[in-house]
Amino acid sequence: MAGISALQLAVSAVDPLLDDLRTMVPAGSAVLEPAHISFGYPWMEPSAGRAVIDDVAEALAREAPFDIELAGPRRFDPDPKGRVTVWLEPYPAAAIHALNWVIADASGHDVDDFTPHCSLVRLQAGIEPGPLERLVHQRLPLRARLDRVEFHTRDDDVWRLERSLPLGSTPA
Repeated sequence: MAGISALQLAVSAVDPLLDDLRTMVPAGSAVLEPAHISFGYPWMEPSAGRAVIDDVAEALAREAPFDIELAGPRRFDPDPKGRVTVWLEPYPAAAIHALNWVIADASGHDVDDFTPHCSLVRLQAGIEPGPLERLVHQRLPLRARLDRVEFHTRDDDVWRLERSLPLGSTPA
């Protein structure tokens, strides 16, 4: 399999919820971890991502960390295999959209139809998401401080964190 990459805003405040969901997810379904908001998936072929990641890191260093609130749960329509993804909606989405433009300008890689979201689980076709959604709803709203973007690559079905890019690391 050819390699792919992902550029993700880390949302570690959601990780305890993912731990709880993991105990409820039926076989064949997946908890989508670590908790994150993707800036396009797949983002770029890994070598192309590595070629621009220093520019992206420099641009992100000029952006301040920010706080969001996560609401939901929400569902995406079933994918072609009938799988349903349950996700959280971040507020304010405008801050995430702005960061997406910073990344696009620095990398030259524009993401069309960007919908900020924090995916939680992908359920196999026919699995009723209601019980998981009730657990999620009990934990909301969640608040999170977003302070880093992570560059991950995948080769041979193994994901690797290649680099963590802090927001606001350039002195004012």
